[in-house]
Amino acid sequence: MIKTAVSKAYNSLVINTVDYLAAPSASSVLNSGCEIWRAYCDIAHPDLEKYIRNKEALSDFEDPDILYHVPIIADRLLSSPLEEMVRAYLGNNVRLDYACFSRISGKADGISSSHWHHDSVGRRLKAFLLLTDNSSQPVISTEYVPHTNRMRLNYQNDLVNGRRIDPQAFHNKSPIRLTGKPGDLIIFDTNGIHRGVYEAQLGFRDTIQLEFSNRTKSRFLRGDVGPRLSKFPKHLQHSCLIDAASSRINNDNVSYG
Repeated sequence: MIKTAVSKAYNSLVINTVDYLAAPSASSVLNSGCEIWRAYCDIAHPDLEKYIRNKEALSDFEDPDILYHVPIIADRLLSSPLEEMVRAYLGNNVRLDYACFSRISGKADGISSSHWHHDSVGRRLKAFLLLTDNSSQPVISTEYVPHTNRMRLNYQNDLVNGRRIDPQAFHNKSPIRLTGKPGDLIIFDTNGIHRGVYEAQLGFRDTIQLEFSNRTKSRFLRGDVGPRLSKFPKHLQHSCLIDAASSRINNDNVSYG
């Protein structure tokens, strides 16, 4: 009887772990693993324009405090319908892990993200709010292989040099390029196979990036999943997407991660 109980508990743990690793087997939300929401967010705001002007001389950097510096963007992003979508896809235990302003130039070609990969953390959603137009060629963009978010990837045999993917793993599928205009929102599951494309020799791509995961999953996985160091405006502590256990309230902000 004890042996049976232990076996059932072990099987339950294995099943739950696999569920957190893999994408849902059936869902009407983000069925292919990626979507582009056109004109999702109005990015015309003096605070954001001033922020970008102050960063004109910088290249290839991230700022994890973007939501603190431009709180109006936080209000526009962390609301419906994005909140509803990430909850439907990742479950009621979803949380915001990270937010940042990201600038990538064509000089980034050759970095590890330019190779086909998944992020080795199971199902997790990334959302890129485009601040620059990358709808024309050549571009700095993301390529994604639709429906690979639902593949039961072997986290050992499918990996080449760590988390790089052998193209034979998706030889019968066609990648698509995720591009758009300022204000468009690109969303994809990082459990799917994707890569960065850095074709433009001049210019850069500016985005505000968000990452979402299921709180419970971090019990099973290591890696870049879960809240990371950043700073938010104080009123965001009341958002259901913010993990209160990872928040520390300061004078005018919330330290996260």
